[in-house]
Amino acid sequence: QSVMLLAEHYFSLPGDEEPRGGQARTIYWAWDFAVSLFAEEGNIIDIPATGDSAGEGFLIPTFFNIGGPQTITVQIDLNGQRLMLPYPYGTRNYELGQFYGCVVGQAEGTISAVGGSGLDNVTVARGVWTAQITQGALTPRQIAVTFTNPQGQEITRLVNIAWGSYVVFLHGAGQVQLDKQWSAANDGMHLISLPLRPLTGDLSQLLGIPADRLLAARWQPRLGVANKYQLWPRMDAPIPGRGYWLRIFDDVDLSLTGVLEPEGREYIVPLDAGWNQIGSPRQSAVPVADLMIEAGGEQPISYADAVAGGIIQDGVYGWTRAEGYVQVDSLRRFEGYFIRCMKAQGALMRFEPVSGAASAQTKASVSTVASELSWKLPLVATAGDMRCTSAYLGAAAAATDRVDRFDLQAPPAFGPSVTVSFIGPAGGAEFLSDVRADVPGARDWQVRVASNLPGQPVRLNWPDLSKLPADMRPILIDDTTGRRLYMRTATGYDLPATDEGVSRRLRIAVDDGTPRALMITSLSAQQAGAGAAQITFALSASAETEVTVLNIAGRPVKRIATGLRETGTHTLSGNLRGDTGQMIPSGLYLVRVHAADDEGRQNQTISTLQVSR
Repeated sequence: QSVMLLAEHYFSLPGDEEPRGGQARTIYWAWDFAVSLFAEEGNIIDIPATGDSAGEGFLIPTFFNIGGPQTITVQIDLNGQRLMLPYPYGTRNYELGQFYGCVVGQAEGTISAVGGSGLDNVTVARGVWTAQITQGALTPRQIAVTFTNPQGQEITRLVNIAWGSYVVFLHGAGQVQLDKQWSAANDGMHLISLPLRPLTGDLSQLLGIPADRLLAARWQPRLGVANKYQLWPRMDAPIPGRGYWLRIFDDVDLSLTGVLEPEGREYIVPLDAGWNQIGSPRQSAVPVADLMIEAGGEQPISYADAVAGGIIQDGVYGWTRAEGYVQVDSLRRFEGYFIRCMKAQGALMRFEPVSGAASAQTKASVSTVASELSWKLPLVATAGDMRCTSAYLGAAAAATDRVDRFDLQAPPAFGPSVTVSFIGPAGGAEFLSDVRADVPGARDWQVRVASNLPGQPVRLNWPDLSKLPADMRPILIDDTTGRRLYMRTATGYDLPATDEGVSRRLRIAVDDGTPRALMITSLSAQQAGAGAAQITFALSASAETEVTVLNIAGRPVKRIATGLRETGTHTLSGNLRGDTGQMIPSGLYLVRVHAADDEGRQNQTISTLQVSR
């Protein structure tokens, strides 16, 4: 009639565990999930953070008059995490040799067993069963337990029993076989998930790949290291809702047998703070708009509201080799994805019961943050046949609250890649987007273009300027080479390869379009000693400049300097020797400064220079 719940809450790292406190909340579901059951002992498990019992709490809920033996599912929620635990109510007694259990996901069927006295067609009702496997007390042995569902499908589990009594848990919903092909072409990289609960947790056996050739990884945001990837076989076992990286060297033709999650029941995927690799438990595509998010013990809210509330970052990302990470509209079976949780305590992502009406209602309320921008400028990099995730800079209305919510981080890099990212303040995190308040004036964005493809040059493109106001002037600046490009009259910028790949920081300066002439002001020239001249002038905008000394007839006698100069005042010095190397004679000369900027604007001005010997 009762079950003892011991709740242990720890934060674990390799070789270390730190107890955590909290208040766990429980719900007790009847066998068909139609009602939640009352337990006189309540629904709260208090877990202290300090003291002798730090990280541990308990509760013993008792149930009466609930209709006889059945599976009770105990739901426990704590700090953004959820456990669903089956409990075979009303099946245990104190007879010798008692053997009993739960069939998860199936209410009816039969149990047979080989070992001891054996069992033959023991009835499963409301998900539970009970029998005797020996005539006397249980002693250590191995039993093969087989559940047969009403469709005649079987699942067998080997269990090792000891003394007293023994409880068995089996997943017994209808088994299906799903087929999937993965190609080994183009590095054999895939971001995957499994849309059913397989009959074994051995990924090597599931995929038919020898253990010494299986390369799989899963991002674990709780790991206290920079590279949070865990490699198979140490990573989490494959279940619905989890995503994985897989690299294969030969084509995989998968015939996967397992148990589907009930379509008529919600499915919960816990999200830790940071990036999470996820997948879909459903057989049909699930619109991202239909996802529900639950955080802090509050009622679930829509995906759009969770983005607006800062619970998750906007965007669920899939991956292809040709395009890198790509924001998706729907989650499809066998595909893996990344989603970022912004809450330190984590959250729960809910796949709602399959229902067309609920889906349409939720989807209608969705909007993305990108649609709220005043303007945006997308950037894409390519290296060979590999293309990066589209990044963009932009501006939001000056009155917009929390402009930082538009700044989207990129999912963790993995394998061969080419990336474009924006560098945060003080060289911090790198972002897929960098949005500023839309205020007058010129602004600079710091951009990093990188690839880990040895010997492969990278081309940076800006394929769509349609969302940039027509009077706005974007200029790409490469401080390494000093080169500047007016982006409206160029289609891209090439970065040469090295043996390690490419890693280059660039700047993009965007002028707000306020009309301005290219002006040269404050030009003065004077002799500085017997054989030199000093020339001072100011530029209203960055421009390529040429400073030349002319004779009184306007013919050049000496070029002082050429090159790119930024906005502001410049002072140059040059000797007064002509092109032949001879000192120019005394007399009156002219100094001409000519300037031309990236947009084709030109200007020049002239001043006099008196030379005396």
